[in-house]
Amino acid sequence: MKSHYYSLIFLSLKQLFHDKRRYLILFIFVLVLMVAQFLLTTSLNGVIEALDHNITESVMGQCLTLSNKDGSMMDVNDFKNARYSYDTGLLQIEVGSQKAKVNTYFLPETTKHIQLLSGSMPTSGNEVIVSKSFFETMKSDVITLSYQDQSVEVKVSGIVQPVFDNEEAIYLNNDLKETFKSLENHYEIVLETNHPKKDYAVFSKKYYVFN
Repeated sequence: MKSHYYSLIFLSLKQLFHDKRRYLILFIFVLVLMVAQFLLTTSLNGVIEALDHNITESVMGQCLTLSNKDGSMMDVNDFKNARYSYDTGLLQIEVGSQKAKVNTYFLPETTKHIQLLSGSMPTSGNEVIVSKSFFETMKSDVITLSYQDQSVEVKVSGIVQPVFDNEEAIYLNNDLKETFKSLENHYEIVLETNHPKKDYAVFSKKYYVFN
């Protein structure tokens, strides 16, 4: 009877020791998972912050394009720091004797955030800045812009420092808006803001918003 009692104690201690090892392994496994999740979350947050920073620092990163959800015209006077959009996608672009397919934008009024790889910002209507990727495919520093019976030659004054996806793009001086007044679009407005992410959340409740 006594030997049987001691055997039970021995088995209980052995089982307890075995369980401790199992619990320890389980604890270490859970700890590793928690650390991995923390590192992954931290890394993702860092990537998101970097993307937000790059978007904000891009040429058009501080601009939001708004349009009414019912398709009606916008009134630029309802907003601060806003202007009507221009359908610059209708412009024909020629570099040398070749037609080019490239995204075209009018520069924002505020340009302090724009970083140039070389050259300088446009100082007149016949000067533009271009993305690095577009400049690398150009065979001339003279670009011809045309729409219907309007045509103008512009020179590249600077190359934009890539900060986001380095799309092929031309950024026009706002003086050219008078030349291409017929491209003005009263169904969209471009809103300049120092807080694009915050204002996107606010305006998207009432309008279609693009950044």
